Amino acid sequence: MTAPDLMTALGYACLGRDPAMQDCQLWLKQCGPRGLLVSLPVNAPADDVAEALHDAGARDKHDEIAGRWRAFTDALKFPGVSEVWQRARALQAQQHDALALAGSMPKEQPPTVKL
Repeated sequence: MTAPDLMTALGYACLGRDPAMQDCQLWLKQCGPRGLLVSLPVNAPADDVAEALHDAGARDKHDEIAGRWRAFTDALKFPGVSEVWQRARALQAQQHDALALAGSMPKEQPPTVKL
């Protein structure tokens, strides 16, 4: 069994030559909204299919995780500190100072009863 036979048996469709590497063919298997794109040399033996599928899956998962991480970090970014944010931080500092001052004042001792 050749690599193209195995890829066809696994449900992959040949898309033709890989534009990035002319000595390779592109294979695609669409699984729902996502697809897996595999590049195999034209004369590859069937033994190379497993490694090519592993590499393509790892590359696809890496791209997915990198995209999600990028979206997460972009969501945490903000264009600038707004005036409301500055006022809130100033109010927070005032409250912190007031609590620190109240904690440093001596407390009155309750009256003691002599027996």
